[in-house]
Amino acid sequence: MTVETFTEKAEKTLVHLKESISSIRTGRANPSLVEGILVDYYGAPTPLLQMATITTPEPRMIVIQPWDKTQLKAVEAAVQQSDLQLPANNDGDVVRVNIPPLTEERRLEFVKVVHAKHEDAKIALKSLREDFLKELKVNESSEDVRERGEKSLQELVQKYQKAFTTVADDKEKEITSIT
Repeated sequence: MTVETFTEKAEKTLVHLKESISSIRTGRANPSLVEGILVDYYGAPTPLLQMATITTPEPRMIVIQPWDKTQLKAVEAAVQQSDLQLPANNDGDVVRVNIPPLTEERRLEFVKVVHAKHEDAKIALKSLREDFLKELKVNESSEDVRERGEKSLQELVQKYQKAFTTVADDKEKEITSIT
């Protein structure tokens, strides 16, 4: 494994962490909360993002406007049946999703989810590091080259650990701040 390969895989892990925690509720309306909800669109499960315009006209409201108005009931049902536990109302033109304020207990549950996803990212990075070190020991006979490789690897690992922590801390602050 080269440094470039390690960096590429670590970047993918960082992107995955960001994506996986972006859908965690914070008490504020955010289109990413509902974008991935699957709607039964003419018999095919389709992500909401691919069949509707999603906006946030108010801090606590998401408005979903399907491109095909006949799908309003399907969108409403999909949002209500999702694990987000959000109320959805179909007014004949759009589906409005009100985001209720989070209770302190619910905020703590979401913070735990963020911590778990952060831990998963750190474990993936550790696994990448171990793979890199194994290959370095097998492929490099020169002690100097191995030491330089280990040093550059350690710098990269620290960089990504810091990035993972920053992403998780930012999301935790977003969840715990009361709006």
